Amino acid sequence: MEVLKAQAVAARSYAIKRGSPICPSQACQVMKKEINSSAWQQAVDATRGWVLTGGSGSFQYSSTAGGYLNTSGWDTTSRTRSTWPAGSYESIAGSPWFYKGWYVDLAYVRGDFRRTCGRTHPWLTQKEFTDLLNAWVVYTKGTSTEKSRVSPVDTACWGGDPYSISEMKSRANQLGGSYNNVYAVAVSYSNGGFTSSVALSTDRGSFAIDGPTFKDIFNLRAPARISIRSPLFNIEKK
Repeated sequence: MEVLKAQAVAARSYAIKRGSPICPSQACQVMKKEINSSAWQQAVDATRGWVLTGGSGSFQYSSTAGGYLNTSGWDTTSRTRSTWPAGSYESIAGSPWFYKGWYVDLAYVRGDFRRTCGRTHPWLTQKEFTDLLNAWVVYTKGTSTEKSRVSPVDTACWGGDPYSISEMKSRANQLGGSYNNVYAVAVSYSNGGFTSSVALSTDRGSFAIDGPTFKDIFNLRAPARISIRSPLFNIEKK
């Protein structure tokens, strides 16, 4: 109950600080309806009139940190990275925001409408994933002009002048070699709470890309609105 009361105070303080209207969506500060709504009502009633004072803080509350907190480390049953993600307390609690694949434009939510650029899931095809590796080659070895063309091919959503998948492959080949297939992917996690490397087995052998670089290339080139939002991420084959 004390935790719910703290959230009620934070939410009330946020509302006063922000003013109206408050955007009730994942683009701003959304709170999903809970099954234990009676407990929430008790928390609201018990803290009626209470607000945080003494500063100009935003009072935003995050229910889900992804399994790692900068202030206290791994938030898992073992208190280490070895039990992430299954052993994360957020996973055990069933948080809908934990371990999530993103393919929606969070800045644009209108009721039940979600801007997804035509995608209904966050999964990439073999062709799309291999394209990321060719984009990595072009971005790390190409000119500044070539780097500027490492962007999503969905120009209706993003605009610009991106390389097509075939053009990206051709340019990567000219810069040292392109990739045609990815057979396996495995990630490694840092003690600091982020993905440190992405190991890949491909038609051109096995190698690793450091996690932050992979995330950057992914977010530059992945199709539609698909993106990696956290420095701590995993890659799965469906």
